[in-house]
Amino acid sequence: MGRTKKNSSKLPGLLYLGGGFMKSECGKFLSEYKEYKYHTRRFDYDNYYIANREITEYVLDNEINVVVGEGLGGFFAMFLSNENVPEEHPIISRILINPSLQPAEDLNEIEIGESVTNTYKTIETNVYRQKYLDMRHSICVFSKDNPTIKYAETFTKKTGIKSIVLDTIDEEFIFTNLHDIINAIAVGKDITKYINK
Repeated sequence: MGRTKKNSSKLPGLLYLGGGFMKSECGKFLSEYKEYKYHTRRFDYDNYYIANREITEYVLDNEINVVVGEGLGGFFAMFLSNENVPEEHPIISRILINPSLQPAEDLNEIEIGESVTNTYKTIETNVYRQKYLDMRHSICVFSKDNPTIKYAETFTKKTGIKSIVLDTIDEEFIFTNLHDIINAIAVGKDITKYINK
């Protein structure tokens, strides 16, 4: 029998993973959602392996139901797998916002260091060798005014999930559509009506 959503009287946990080098007010807006216990924390994205382990541990320790990852945070959110969490933990839903799918290239633009970019190049190579990335219980949003829009087609090819593509991601979207999407995906409801036809 498969895992189901865990019912709890507590507020479900929502973790926001910021973009690292991207400036955004998305996290501030998400913190105002009243239906969730909001979490955010700065992880050391310079060390992929440590950050990946610490994010997974944080999600499990704090009973996070929904992870919203933006920019480089979206890259990390993408690899949170429900196969690696205990049966008693709620299924983890993921919302990726303008995710950086080739962080080595994006990080190189801010001259973060050759060793860091080389690590990400290796990870990217391993990732894109996979035929399929498991993105069940997930959705991805790209905006045309963000450089990551170049990854929209790649994301769909690798996951089989059609992204939401907007002209821009503004406060109105975060407080209306994104709010509804998070509520729907957190309980396993259909979200196809939000996706561009």
